[in-house]
Amino acid sequence: MTFGWVFCASMLRAATTVIASLLGLNQDVLLWASLAITTALVFVLVTVFEVIDGALGAASGRERKSRRKREGMWGTF
Repeated sequence: MTFGWVFCASMLRAATTVIASLLGLNQDVLLWASLAITTALVFVLVTVFEVIDGALGAASGRERKSRRKREGMWGTF
């Protein structure tokens, strides 16, 4: 999961540039357009990775469960 997220996040700039050029956006609106495109891409990535994480059994919840179990055994520090 981490490798997939890091790979996709590192491709955001390239994907934003490609999408902006496909939409025919020029340099005058590129700053605002790139911000909007990047925000949309991050939203899509987070949504996709949340679905994958849920399908894999919510791997991110394991740390919380183990921490609760440890606190139950030894108390909080």
